[in-house]
Amino acid sequence: MKSSYHKYIVLLTICTIGLLFQFKTLNEFPQYKHSWAQCDRYAIALGFVNNGGDFFHPETFIYNNQFPDGNFMTVMKSSITSVDFPIYDYLVSFVMRISGSTDPWCFRVFVFLYSIIGLFFLYKLTTLFTNSVVKSTFVVLFALTSPTFLYYQSGFLPTIPSLANCMIALYFLFKFYKENTKKDFYWFIFFLTIAILARLPFAIVLVAVICLECLIIIKERKILFFKWILFFVSIACVGAYYKYNEYLRAEYGSLFLNYVIPATNWNDLKDFMIAVYARWAFKYFSHFHYVLIIILGILFLINAVMKKISLSDLERKLIWLSSILFFGCILYYFLMSFQFLDHDYYFLDTFYMPFILLVILLVVKTPSFQSTKASIVVNTCLLLLFIPAIMYANKVQESEKTGTSPTANAFKNSDLFLDALQIPRDAKILVMGADGPNNPFILMRRKGFGMVYPEPERIAKGLNWPYDYLVIENQKLINTVYPYYPNILNEVQKIASNDEISVFIKKENNELNDFDSFFNLNSKSIKFEEMVSFDTIPSNCGGVDTLSDFCYKGKKAGLVLPNTEWGFNYKIENLKCLNDAPSILKVKAFFTSKVNLEECLRCVSIKSGDKDILFSANNLQYFNINENWNGKEFIFNLPNISEKESTLAVVIWNRGKNTLYFDDFELKVFQ
Repeated sequence: MKSSYHKYIVLLTICTIGLLFQFKTLNEFPQYKHSWAQCDRYAIALGFVNNGGDFFHPETFIYNNQFPDGNFMTVMKSSITSVDFPIYDYLVSFVMRISGSTDPWCFRVFVFLYSIIGLFFLYKLTTLFTNSVVKSTFVVLFALTSPTFLYYQSGFLPTIPSLANCMIALYFLFKFYKENTKKDFYWFIFFLTIAILARLPFAIVLVAVICLECLIIIKERKILFFKWILFFVSIACVGAYYKYNEYLRAEYGSLFLNYVIPATNWNDLKDFMIAVYARWAFKYFSHFHYVLIIILGILFLINAVMKKISLSDLERKLIWLSSILFFGCILYYFLMSFQFLDHDYYFLDTFYMPFILLVILLVVKTPSFQSTKASIVVNTCLLLLFIPAIMYANKVQESEKTGTSPTANAFKNSDLFLDALQIPRDAKILVMGADGPNNPFILMRRKGFGMVYPEPERIAKGLNWPYDYLVIENQKLINTVYPYYPNILNEVQKIASNDEISVFIKKENNELNDFDSFFNLNSKSIKFEEMVSFDTIPSNCGGVDTLSDFCYKGKKAGLVLPNTEWGFNYKIENLKCLNDAPSILKVKAFFTSKVNLEECLRCVSIKSGDKDILFSANNLQYFNINENWNGKEFIFNLPNISEKESTLAVVIWNRGKNTLYFDDFELKVFQ
């Protein structure tokens, strides 16, 4: 076989392995790990489609950017956001215009193909150091089978395209060092500058190369001024856009972080490093990768001690660049250690490339067999060793892509639902409790205000924003919004609902909403119902102190005292309807307290033996319980369970050492 065909075989191999992992999800909406960040980038590409391709005013679907306040609580006049040079999102918008589609595949295919190009140039980079096709292929397979790389290979983040541009840039850099052709250095600066503009951490590579060039000047006592002119041009481009981005941030706000978040002290830094290792170390690379590096490193050291290794000038430059780059990544880690804790793709921005350059060096300096037959056998076995790495990566991908986003599922086809309600595309929507700011708006194809963290003060403020419609996932309405802000029941009016989301408008009258209608309970059937009046206490209700001279009605009321931690422990054994479908539990009771409550929880749990299936709680301090008897209603989502023997418990957890009186507990289970 002619050597010219080798690169095509390698390219085919890269594409095949990549497609094995990515094909099934090439048109999938972001809904797994870091769907928030990925949807923000998807929204920017859609923003360029919507704004006619105005590159210098990138926008999403959000009128309340996260920054400058950091809480999504500042209302803006437009959906423009500052963002690092959004060249990839802009190119994706061209794909969308040309294809006539804005579906996720436009973004995913673009990033996937970019990754393939980057890996191919990594192969070409390795061939600058060795004529061995097997060794060059080995390096590419090592890089490709990183579980973290594969997870983002067809994602929406700028990390993968910038990483690919970095690989292309380093190929041209070392090609320049080998052949001394100026145009290669020009291409190096071009691709690396694009990588940095779109993803600033790649500036570490530029700084590392500048440091390497300083060492070369010291060694060779000669300055090539065209290099430093190009360095200046690159830095000037990055600096100019950085200043423009600051203007956008000041004028319009931003969805994207622009400041360092280091550990506050050495103990925190140590804890972060331990957590990062435990969480990500074997998702960055597999055990197989680390074992290979150790074996290759041992072989390298043995050969170095036995003086069987000689380094070329090109290989020395590789060692120096890798070392400087690794040191730069450590400094960057100190600056952004908090982000590494939860954002595994920061590894691809930083330490991934020094690791790969180290592998190139170790593989290149591994001795080759003189015997052709022995070489073929060993090389074949070496490449086949990546099969377990691929299997491990697939296992990691399966674990990462379980548990789809509730928001992605709830808002699927929501644009058609809102269209059917004749809600205009230019209506401003307020969404509370979504998985990310842009996630629901992309699916609704409308702009608005995203309240990711619906806490009492924020909900109260958000309900006064200039929105036209309020949309909430039914699950989030029950689990989060209503428990934090029960007053929402009578501040908005429901106009429509389906199985997943409900649509509301601002209430214009003082009429009280019907609780069952508000939560769609009137369309469901009652599977269980019981009333506890405390005149007589059923055998399945424990932990109740009663009072005869102070009650809502009847002869007695229940109470908990400051020394009572658990009260009203009501249990239902083996409720059969829980095995049939998800259910909703409604609890209605009358309460009074002579002082404001402090952390008094109305809890619901489901257990099966020692297994905890559910624990959910509403804090009574949000329900305005005062010295007058008032009826309060609570609602809980109950899962569909497979266990035949289970215990559903409704309990008062008096964590704040309160004195609380209650009467006429009514419990209903709906399906």
